[in-house]
Amino acid sequence: MDRYVAIHAKPNGPGDARTTAEQVLADEELAGKWQDRTVLITGATSGLGMEIARVLHKTGAKIFITSRQQAKGDEVAQAISSENPAFHPVEAIEMPMDSFESVRKVAAVFPSKGSKLDVLLLNAGVMAAPEGRTKDGSEIHFGTNYLAHFLLFQLPKPSLLQASKSGLHSRVVILSSGAHKSNGVHPDNYNLEGDYNPYMAYAQSKTANIYMANESNRRFSKMGSMHCPSTQALSLILRLLVTKVVVILCVTTWPRRETTSVHGPSRFRKAPPHQFLLLRRGPWKVKEGCIWKTARCQSRRLRVALLIIKVMLLTHMMRVWRQSFGKIACVWSGS
Repeated sequence: MDRYVAIHAKPNGPGDARTTAEQVLADEELAGKWQDRTVLITGATSGLGMEIARVLHKTGAKIFITSRQQAKGDEVAQAISSENPAFHPVEAIEMPMDSFESVRKVAAVFPSKGSKLDVLLLNAGVMAAPEGRTKDGSEIHFGTNYLAHFLLFQLPKPSLLQASKSGLHSRVVILSSGAHKSNGVHPDNYNLEGDYNPYMAYAQSKTANIYMANESNRRFSKMGSMHCPSTQALSLILRLLVTKVVVILCVTTWPRRETTSVHGPSRFRKAPPHQFLLLRRGPWKVKEGCIWKTARCQSRRLRVALLIIKVMLLTHMMRVWRQSFGKIACVWSGS
């Protein structure tokens, strides 16, 4: 993955020099190399999910996609399959994510298709929806983006573990978002009753996705059986699937959020080294990579500004700690 670091240093919007999924596929020489692997992708009838399915189909893998409506899923599956007629045709499965019953139904019939499961890509989701509930009574974002995917991961887990082998582990990729930085998880009020905001509801679900990815990775990567990254960019999804590096990512220009185990603090923010500002009395230092540059605060206003920033950072850290303590254990209770 190091080869891509430089071109991501200064992103310049759509069409810039950053890698595409197809470029990663070519770099890793994966075209036609996954004909013995099976991939299940949720929410793959549009956007990122459809592009993931289209590019991964070029590997020769057997691709299953889920959709809210069977007709739409069949249409997308046929379009993708026509690009690579020599490979397994893409198969669509109807699975509305607002119903646990539909998730259980798909998990029950999937083994009958005669396929093991090597890669599970949890991509489906809703964003900024009006206040509502799933068929099971959960807040629509939390139920669709997190709870349904959590269930879909748990049910076929034995198949994922069985498919894993030395040097070619199973993968569970969970799509998150930079929006996670806006809100934590509220175990005392998952539905945000009396305090609903569609963007905060979405952010809560994306934070829960990261909790799920981190804890899953801790539970199974140590067994050498499964890696469970969380990410936001398509080219990185492809890289996570083909590399042996265990990483937890939420791709964003902002500091990313990670979690520790259920026995420790549940969340902290981590920024790249060049975003760290070390504040000290008198001289101050900015860390750029591994090079330390020193300067002296000559301006009284600057010293006051730095002091204010220091107080704000400490206040923020305390707020995040108070909001987050013990939440992973609540999110994972009963698992």
